[in-house]
Amino acid sequence: MTSGTRKRPEATDENVSPHAVPAAPQRKVALRNKRASLERIFDVPLEIEQEIFGYIDPGTLLNLARLSKSFRARLMKRTMVWLWKRCRQNVEGLPECPSHLSEPAYADLVFSKHCHGCNKSGVSKIIWEASARYCDNCLGPNLVGVGLFFDDPANEMYSDFEELLLKVKINARCSFHMPELLKLHSAWVALGDGGSWSEFAASQREALEMKRAHVKACDEWKRSTDSARAEQLRNIRDQRFSFIRDRLLELDYRWSRIRTQILSFMGGQIRQQGIMTRIEGFADLLGEVRAENMRDLNIRWWPGTVDILLMQGTSYRDRLSGQGPWPVVGDARQQLKTEIRQDVRRWFDEKKAELEAMVRNMNDDPCLFPTMTQAVDLAICTLVCQTCSFAIRFPEVLVHECLRGYRQRARDEVLRFEIQRREDLFEQTVLKTFAYCPWSLVNYSKRDVSPGPAVVLVSPPGIDERLEWFVLCSKDPYRTTWCDLDKRNLLFCRRDSETSVKVAGWRFVITDNRSEMRDWKPDDPLYISDVKKYLKEEEPELRTCRDQKIWLCARCADQWMTSFDYAGVKRHVREM
Repeated sequence: MTSGTRKRPEATDENVSPHAVPAAPQRKVALRNKRASLERIFDVPLEIEQEIFGYIDPGTLLNLARLSKSFRARLMKRTMVWLWKRCRQNVEGLPECPSHLSEPAYADLVFSKHCHGCNKSGVSKIIWEASARYCDNCLGPNLVGVGLFFDDPANEMYSDFEELLLKVKINARCSFHMPELLKLHSAWVALGDGGSWSEFAASQREALEMKRAHVKACDEWKRSTDSARAEQLRNIRDQRFSFIRDRLLELDYRWSRIRTQILSFMGGQIRQQGIMTRIEGFADLLGEVRAENMRDLNIRWWPGTVDILLMQGTSYRDRLSGQGPWPVVGDARQQLKTEIRQDVRRWFDEKKAELEAMVRNMNDDPCLFPTMTQAVDLAICTLVCQTCSFAIRFPEVLVHECLRGYRQRARDEVLRFEIQRREDLFEQTVLKTFAYCPWSLVNYSKRDVSPGPAVVLVSPPGIDERLEWFVLCSKDPYRTTWCDLDKRNLLFCRRDSETSVKVAGWRFVITDNRSEMRDWKPDDPLYISDVKKYLKEEEPELRTCRDQKIWLCARCADQWMTSFDYAGVKRHVREM
């Protein structure tokens, strides 16, 4: 024995006190005993086991299979497929299990809200065409745009499989399930040289039609269950409201104090829910009108859904507020589309007139802009945003984000202040639903202090310099519009040093606040001849905003709901 250590005496019955409390069993042992007691359910006769499991749905059966190894081994046997079918029959209206899925996989698709790519929880949307659920991160790699993929020469080997794939619309883009394409390609390769493409394609088309029919049935079932669930929740809310109201009526002296406020609040909540449903349907209708007018030259400057809904004098505002029939169908729907198109044009004209009046009032010299011309159309009329200091013009000012409070550091605070400022319930509901402010020439950043203009006219010295520049270009400054310069597409040069020459388009030159305008030479033959291959997309004006999320898509139903950087908007347009 080593010095300094002493062997502990072994515990015997003599060494243990008769009053000692026995040690508590370990938690792991307790859990194992509980699990073992659950697993004893398999010891009962088969008839009783069938009766017990016959009252649950496939989602509950799937959770049991994930409870332990023994449950999994018992419930996931092929011989237990009858049990899965019986449990599926407990779900009213659920379509039969498709041939390409097993019963447990079908139950996992319908009842388990997790991503099939990364296993992230909380994914509620089912993509029936792909027989999967995907989170936002996994959606792009697995649901690929049809045009973007099959138009790529690198994917020519898959071109024959396009007709054998189910298509689904994801974010306004026609897409297909990439794993399904790889599965089809592997099946064809496995046939080898002896395989017949016609027979293979025929069998896949037959399977495709079966899948399409199953997808349609699943869509109808999901829509009906969601509607039933919404009706159930609505009834629960009504029952709770009735219970609270009846209970407060019993407490007469207390109820009399808050009766008006409670009824007003609950009535406002019910009305707000109805308004929200109606304006969401109107947003879809406005998207249809936009899609039908894609060839309109002013489609880029169309107002957002919020702008149209908050317009005064429209014929459909009362109906959307709950004072008329909705939704509209048939001829009434077509008539409403015509009215929306007219209101879009009226909004454009009103905002242009508002901007025209502001520009003329800002200028101290009443003779600067001739009375017979539209000042906002002239190329010398350059506006500067009070928030971002960017130089902008008409009609681009109609889609400038600062005029909707987008570029404020506290964008949510701007929206919240705008909602609080409005007293009408319909207007508050519109702002809460679409979460962006309407276009306004009043500066959003100063509304809580003192209202001020959102844009200002370039100072008179800058205007005088632009007048000289137009004379240099042999243009009449009081007649030349931005469209005229667009047609000519001038290039300008500026010598920065003996060996360096900067080339830019006319848009950058006329809005350049960092250098003297007289330094730019239009179509200078000494410099332009060497840079005729200069690409417009490489102009400095584009490079300054390439990485900023200020690009909007005019093809979307409401362009103000999503913004992109330059690369993102190009990819978005290609995928549509």
